[in-house]
Amino acid sequence: MVRVIYSLLVKLGPGGATTAIIPLDRQGQAAPRRCGSRKDGMPRPPIRRTVDLRPGDEMYFRRAWRTIAQVSALRDAWLQDGEAVEGKDGYVYRVRRRK
Repeated sequence: MVRVIYSLLVKLGPGGATTAIIPLDRQGQAAPRRCGSRKDGMPRPPIRRTVDLRPGDEMYFRRAWRTIAQVSALRDAWLQDGEAVEGKDGYVYRVRRRK
């Protein structure tokens, strides 16, 4: 089984005053063709992927670096391995099975 995360819901600023929906590509980065700006959803280094952002990290959104108050998967699905390969959108998170 794999989990495909198609988009993130990110609350930005003090108290989560601004909300952003960030679609993801297969590499876990913000999908530029769907975001308002090519840079929207970009994590501030040293973090490399949008999918790795956590509260307290900074993300570029609407021409400024903003602190993340909360982040969660907005749209996701659990798929079999073969189904996940067929799709084009979303970050594929492979789940390790416990023995």
